[in-house]
Amino acid sequence: MLAIQQLCVSYGSKQVLKDISCHVDPGGVVVLCGRNGSGKSTLLRELSGSARTSVSTGTVTKEGSVAFCPDSFLSLPDLSSRENIELVLLAQGLGPTERENRRSTLLGAVDLHSDETLPVRSLSFGQRRRVDLAITVAKNAALCLFDEPFRGLEVGWIDSFLSITRLLSRAGRLVVVATHALTVVSEVATAYWVLQNGRLYEQGPGGFAASSLRDGWQGLDPSTTVELPWLFSQSLRD
Repeated sequence: MLAIQQLCVSYGSKQVLKDISCHVDPGGVVVLCGRNGSGKSTLLRELSGSARTSVSTGTVTKEGSVAFCPDSFLSLPDLSSRENIELVLLAQGLGPTERENRRSTLLGAVDLHSDETLPVRSLSFGQRRRVDLAITVAKNAALCLFDEPFRGLEVGWIDSFLSITRLLSRAGRLVVVATHALTVVSEVATAYWVLQNGRLYEQGPGGFAASSLRDGWQGLDPSTTVELPWLFSQSLRD
């Protein structure tokens, strides 16, 4: 569950978010949209607790832990994708067998098995974004936040992200995705929030992108399959 009540955020004399109030239950996929500068990234940073230079008022109530995938790189560049994921799993106190199982399924989900031992800095932009996606999911958090996750991804990996998002939702996680690719993410959206000039201009249920506005997007390929069974069998990280 996520409840935001009268949230205001300022950087110095500039007020970036103004009186934001909304509520969403677990298992939802919220699309956060708005023009550049409308406050999307600021809101995600506030929800993740990673905002360090802002002044905020109001309340944010969250249940469980939070995983945040920012629009900048999340991984440690001198480590491999395998090692980056291993660090996250070690922090959860998992045993060797369970770590291996989760690491293998995550690397398979983002198709990085063949490059899993290479330093992340040697990977392409799109591959590094896929590492960040795997790291975020590996945290097994109740609230998963993604800032512009489609940037640098080819169409096939957009399908994979949507499939992973659906799995997170089915497993009871709450997902918030900030993006301009509305016609794409509408495939999985259960709700949307529209920011305008720092205010919550509009909110409503999913299905907001009419088929006539899809700009050539053909929809999620039904042959795209991602399996992360431990999402359903393991308890959430505290």
